Amino acid sequence: MEKKVTDLGRVSMSVRSSARGELTTFPYPDYLLAYAEHLLDADKPTHLNENLNHGLAVILAHTACEVAASRAYRNTWQNLGTAKQAALPLRESHLGHNLAVPAFRKSFKKVTGKDVTKIKHWRYFTAANKVRNKVIHSTHRATLQEAKHALIGAREIVAFLP
Repeated sequence: MEKKVTDLGRVSMSVRSSARGELTTFPYPDYLLAYAEHLLDADKPTHLNENLNHGLAVILAHTACEVAASRAYRNTWQNLGTAKQAALPLRESHLGHNLAVPAFRKSFKKVTGKDVTKIKHWRYFTAANKVRNKVIHSTHRATLQEAKHALIGAREIVAFLP
């Protein structure tokens, strides 16, 4: 049985289940990025202030990266086997999933073998992390340019991850 949940033009999500209890999970990173793009689409009316949409788009883009990093880390970790897991310090395996944080990025590289700093627009991602923090923890209103850069960096991160 397949039930369509939503469709934002570029991203269509569905949940499939069977008598055996299999479940296909949502591609949340793609959904979050598509919704962030939707917020920046000037042709689609929204009920939020334009500047609030920009900030929300930055937050969603960054959250998409955290979800993708969490899944990549967890899936790779589970496939490592206990000997390789034991070789990694426990504190490094339980850090948060923000790739802008050097400690998690180091652990992520050890576990997955992926160095996210090699993506073309890494600086967009790190700048978006700072903007995200300012939007959430202070009164900063993100600009359209900041939101667009956040989306570019986030799309590259999500596509790069295993």
